[in-house]
Amino acid sequence: MPSTPDLDDPSLAPLLPSAPLVSAHGERILLLSALPQAWAAHADAMEESGYGVVVLPPRLPLPPELEAPDLILLDAPEPKHLGLLARLREAGLTVPILVLCLAGVEGMPASAMKAGASDCLLAPVRPRELLLRLAAHLRRAPSKPRSALDAFGHASMAVRETDGWCVWQTALARTLMAEFFSGGHFERGRLPPELLLWMHREVLRRRVGAEPGELTVLPQLRPDSRPSTAALVARSERRLSFSLRAVDPDALGEGQWLIVLHEPAEESTPKPAATP
Repeated sequence: MPSTPDLDDPSLAPLLPSAPLVSAHGERILLLSALPQAWAAHADAMEESGYGVVVLPPRLPLPPELEAPDLILLDAPEPKHLGLLARLREAGLTVPILVLCLAGVEGMPASAMKAGASDCLLAPVRPRELLLRLAAHLRRAPSKPRSALDAFGHASMAVRETDGWCVWQTALARTLMAEFFSGGHFERGRLPPELLLWMHREVLRRRVGAEPGELTVLPQLRPDSRPSTAALVARSERRLSFSLRAVDPDALGEGQWLIVLHEPAEESTPKPAATP
């Protein structure tokens, strides 16, 4: 097992993100852990560095609506937890899998590597070390096409019902939200107020048995922007629609909903809602 690098070494600084940024490739990280609260700081660090993070219990099958991750973090405190790793590899999963294990468990790193781990990190793991390992493995991973959902013009995000906090989102969802909303709420991880209000209303409608409804909006202009006439015309022709889908609480967590975004075809576009 290689020694842990000194992450305070100035020569490593260029390899680590120095401020929150949007990942150029929108890599999706799946964290499988029975104690997600123990990795909350690490999940926050990954999200602030531009990764899309999904936290799920360590069991199969994975929810069908989950997009294929670019890398998996498996919290495996003891050798008995490595069975899931072996099953993932047997199922043909080829993405990097990093195992998070306890330092005092004898033979754990060797057992993890034998079961198919790409790397093994011994707890406690500092967030900066985790970011360094993620970057290294994602650079070495073979490039793959964007997910089918993105490729066909769709995007999705999992949102907490209570406060509109975006738990995770696809790269395309992040791009569309930045193009259509100017208030900065989504950049800070929350739904814009008008979208949050629609979600709350739609949740109430679903609970009384109403038919699903969509929200369609026009792009907002940023206060400091001075677009040309041609740019204004082009923006006015765009629409973004939202639909709400329930998800298994055991898969994504209690009180979370899946919001699917798409730009509808012009001939079938419903009347858009006004966005302040």
